[in-house]
Amino acid sequence: MMYAKMTRNLESFGRVVIPKDTLTTCNIVPHDSVEFFIDAESRTIALRKYSGHSCTFCNSSEELSHFKGSLICKNCTYTLKII
Repeated sequence: MMYAKMTRNLESFGRVVIPKDTLTTCNIVPHDSVEFFIDAESRTIALRKYSGHSCTFCNSSEELSHFKGSLICKNCTYTLKII
């Protein structure tokens, strides 16, 4: 496992900007869901792309079907058929 150390300041709303190349390395793109893990003992926060049960395109969790290793909802399946 490769570790990288970076320092960023928190904004007044408690947000932190993660560099785009770091997100790309982790295969995270805009509108992806991410999950946080908090270890209070070590005061550590970890982040990773959420890979739960949701549509690859719209993140819906309703009426999902498997297609070539991805989950796709009924609405996106219909949209892809008419393209």
